Amino acid sequence: MSPIYRFENPDPASALPDGPLHGMRVALQSTVSVAGWPTDADSAALADFTALEDATVVQRLRQAGAALTGLTRASEFGFGLHGSQVGEAVRSDADAELVLDMMGECRVAAARAGAFGLLPSVGLVSRLGLIGLIPSMERCGLLARSCDTLSALLAALAGPDGRDLTLEEAPLPSLAPLPKDGRGVTLGVIPQALEDCPPRKQRASVPRLIDWPQRASPCASCPCRSTTCLIWCMRSSVQWRPRPVRAVTIRCATVTVRRARRIGMRCI
Repeated sequence: MSPIYRFENPDPASALPDGPLHGMRVALQSTVSVAGWPTDADSAALADFTALEDATVVQRLRQAGAALTGLTRASEFGFGLHGSQVGEAVRSDADAELVLDMMGECRVAAARAGAFGLLPSVGLVSRLGLIGLIPSMERCGLLARSCDTLSALLAALAGPDGRDLTLEEAPLPSLAPLPKDGRGVTLGVIPQALEDCPPRKQRASVPRLIDWPQRASPCASCPCRSTTCLIWCMRSSVQWRPRPVRAVTIRCATVTVRRARRIGMRCI
């Protein structure tokens, strides 16, 4: 029995050789429904349950030509990372993985595995077919070996779903890759996230965070490669645009800044 997979697809080959994700091997957490697969969300409450239909994200992966490798082991209902193998498939044999993210599971697992993690904005990716505990908090998180893979994966998964009424009806934002040199890119900063800094140094901290990767090669020396690469890609053009945000966003951003300090970024 695999220590990573709860269920391994016996025939992972893609049925669509010309899709935009052809050749991409994608693992799925056991909280993602796949028709005919034992989708129990690693919970005794769903023991022996077999999914009746594909989740919307699975349908879109198939339509884009991705190869599904299997279902990875998770904590019960994907809540937390205790006993979870999230990220290990990307570290070993998969190019990407879809997981349930409620409290940062996707992003923490990505840092743990030395991979790249992304939590799509609310209303961007369908949640139909995800098995979880708290619908108002759950989203489909993405892990991948590279930013390019994340971009291609998000482009294939994002979009309206007539059976998921939580999705936005507005047109999708541009998912095109950012320019390599960062020109014309705007980086939004939440002022409250820097509230621990002395007021006179809060604005000065933004260029310092942006310039920091220039002193180290991106994705090489930082334990959190995704953070390094994100800032490195955006460092060339920064605009300060404070705007009101919800309290929950402020708390999350404050935690992010504190963690950034622990891996070597300084706010001075």
